[in-house]
Amino acid sequence: VALVQDAPNGDISQDDYNRALVQAAARLQLKGVPDEKSPQFAQVKSAATDDLLLSRWVAGEAEERGVSVSDSEVNDRLSQIIKSQFHGQKGFQQFLTQSHFTQEDAVNRVRLQLLSDQIQKQVLPTAQPPVSDEEVQNFYDANITQFQQPETRDFRLILNKDQAKVQAAADALAQDDSDTNWAKVAKQYS
Repeated sequence: VALVQDAPNGDISQDDYNRALVQAAARLQLKGVPDEKSPQFAQVKSAATDDLLLSRWVAGEAEERGVSVSDSEVNDRLSQIIKSQFHGQKGFQQFLTQSHFTQEDAVNRVRLQLLSDQIQKQVLPTAQPPVSDEEVQNFYDANITQFQQPETRDFRLILNKDQAKVQAAADALAQDDSDTNWAKVAKQYS
């Protein structure tokens, strides 16, 4: 069906493509691969093609960069995934069935993820050097307005022209200053 040049296993066979279509349909929670005339088919086809090309690209990039992962690393990661995401072998087997994956497909996915992680470590910049206390202080001093907040004050007000009602409200609030009582007293006396 396709050839990804300069990538190991760059040939994409009709069987590879058909299996990718079935897996993409399952990932999209469709009961099967839609008819080619269906609008959903384009989405399934795109997902399958992207998946196939990305897997070949990652493998090719890893080879160019001299990145590799051992079978034991793959098996260890797969065991971790089975334990943490599928809560054991039974859940993993259900996943394989639902997603139309074989054990080999799962192993290949894990291998690709590990390769991708290694490539990202090479490509992305390493952690920034630690910032000194002096640099922090200088930044703070230069940008102090960002860290300032104007003073505010919260207050609650009960207004009434009748001095007796004002005193009754003050007495009620002196006994219980809770938000609930404030709302009750304000409703009664304001």
